[in-house]
Order: sequence, then structure tokens, then C-alpha cells
Amino acid sequence: MKKYINGILGLATVAILLITIEGQRRQIVKYKQDGVIVDSLRQELFNAQAQLGRYELTQEHMKETNPKAEQEFEDYFDKQTE
Repeated sequence: MKKYINGILGLATVAILLITIEGQRRQIVKYKQDGVIVDSLRQELFNAQAQLGRYELTQEHMKETNPKAEQEFEDYFDKQTE
């Protein structure tokens, strides 16, 4: 009887170990996928910030070279695009 109990306990231990390993593997895969999403979002944020910076530089240039057009741009941007 003792042989059977040791065998059953050994099998149960191996089964629990395998279940734990599989659960951790799934979590690792999920975290890797989340990391890809975060990297992608950071790239999108960088692109949006770069484009915004170009718009701001263009607006400053318009303010210096054609203040009337820049004022029209600001008015349209502030009031017509909400």
C-alpha cells in the first residue's frame, strides 16, 4: 500500500508542477505581447508629437511672415474644429 501512496503522491506532484509551468508560460507569452503593444503605442505617440511639433513650428513661421493668415488659422482651429 505504501508503494501506491508514494506513486500517487509523485504523480500528483508532477501534475501540479506541469500545471504551474504551463500557467507561467502563458503569462510570459501574454507579457511579451503586451510589451509589443506598449512599444507600438510609444512609436505612435512619438510620431504624433513630432507632427505636432512641425505644426507648431509652421504656425510660428506663419506668425512672423503672414500674421493675418496665422490669425485666420488660429480662429478656424479654435472655433470650427471642435
